[in-house]
Amino acid sequence: MALGLPGGAAQAEMPRPSPPLVVFISVDAFGSDLFNRWRPYFTGGLARLADEGVVYPNAYAAHGVTETCAGHATMITGAYPRRHGITANSWYDTATGEVIGCASAPASEEAGDRAGPWRLAVSTLGDWMKEADPASRVFSISGKHYAAAMMGGHRADGVFSYDMRGEFAAGGGDPAAPAVVEALNRAAGRPLRPARSPSARCQAHVRPGEETIGGELPDITDLDAVTLEGAWSLAENHQLGRNGSPDLLAISLSATDVIGHVFGASSWRMCEQMLDLDRMLGAFLDRLEAAELQAVIVLTADHGQSDTPDVLVAQGYPATYITTILTDLNSEMRSRFNLDHPPVVTGTGPHSPQGDAIQLYAVGPDERALAEPLRTQVLAAALDWLKARPEVRTAFTADELASPPAPDVPDEMSILDRMALSHAPARSGDIMVVYQPYTTMLVAMPGRIAASHGSPYDYDRRIPLIFWSSDLNPDHRHLPVSQVDVAPTLADRMSLSIDTMLDGRVLPVWP
Repeated sequence: MALGLPGGAAQAEMPRPSPPLVVFISVDAFGSDLFNRWRPYFTGGLARLADEGVVYPNAYAAHGVTETCAGHATMITGAYPRRHGITANSWYDTATGEVIGCASAPASEEAGDRAGPWRLAVSTLGDWMKEADPASRVFSISGKHYAAAMMGGHRADGVFSYDMRGEFAAGGGDPAAPAVVEALNRAAGRPLRPARSPSARCQAHVRPGEETIGGELPDITDLDAVTLEGAWSLAENHQLGRNGSPDLLAISLSATDVIGHVFGASSWRMCEQMLDLDRMLGAFLDRLEAAELQAVIVLTADHGQSDTPDVLVAQGYPATYITTILTDLNSEMRSRFNLDHPPVVTGTGPHSPQGDAIQLYAVGPDERALAEPLRTQVLAAALDWLKARPEVRTAFTADELASPPAPDVPDEMSILDRMALSHAPARSGDIMVVYQPYTTMLVAMPGRIAASHGSPYDYDRRIPLIFWSSDLNPDHRHLPVSQVDVAPTLADRMSLSIDTMLDGRVLPVWP
């Protein structure tokens, strides 16, 4: 049945024409803290969208494990991870002893190493569009293969991701012709710039010793530039928005996430990234306007991000890195149960010394599920040990997370409910751990990792959400909404019929 308006209001008898083109932009790790902090400095595309669109500055990725793949799957499906099945960037399969990448193909697909939505259990916005009109085209592009795979959905005409070697590659269930990839690489094929010095505007954000953090990395703001150049090349080469059927161009911009991880949200490099992002999006919108493309644009994020522990401590927050908790836990379990192998692994597998340490699995010496009754005993002991650690706020068993979460507005959900939204049987950990706020849950590697995300706290969950089209009345709406509301709202704008269960609702954006 077709989606209706909130509260059961009927749709208009004569639905408005579908927009020729929907441009869905996700800025990876662009949390509300970044958007609100830099909003006064925006003069380009972000300023235009915020000034002319319907803005929800307090939208939420309501689920608890705020990782990239899960966020992109949620925004494009209107379903929470417990329903769509993409619980994290990767998870551990205790039946086979394998790490499962969120966009990796099962052996049955014979897809080789091509990324795709193989693990996504529900349909997407692009799928709904093609079901309603097979002539609709769906393309996605990103700096990350799994973001592009989720955004493209099951029936994409082309899925493209850009790597740090300086070229695009095709993936997804319907690979593009080599000529398309070649055209993309011609359009965006230039080397990433070497690391630059801070501009005068961002000089105030330089911290003592910062020149040693990530100093060997290229200036990855170009990652967004080449992604947007590739997106425009797709729009031009395929004449998106011009064939009489609504088309979808899904773009995920990855540089904000990488810069946040490496340099932190308060660094001068993040200052430069925000100004560059605003400028690049402005140029992209100018191109759409010059081509006279009538587009509906949505801009949001998959998750937010924290800052580096040193910055947070200086501001009075008890922030810290986690570097040994998994090693310490396994040492205790081995000693207590007289084991000759580490019995606990993370979603990144037994050969990753730390991983994200959020999802934990009990395994035997063969790296598969630990046999009973030892499995139950180890999990009970591990849960008690974790809850006694000062860096751990709480931890939940799979049984505790199996019950459907209580319905609530996203900013009022309990920690249990947030984590339950991220739990899917046979994928999520035997134990899911919630650390204290402002904990960086990755190995501290100077020059590579300085900050993190992934927590159920608002700084990782709160994201901006902006809808823009020429027929919108500008508005700022500060009441909380959810990431799962994005796809249903766009589907309603196109009067699409959807035959799958959604967790989101239609927001009253268009008059």
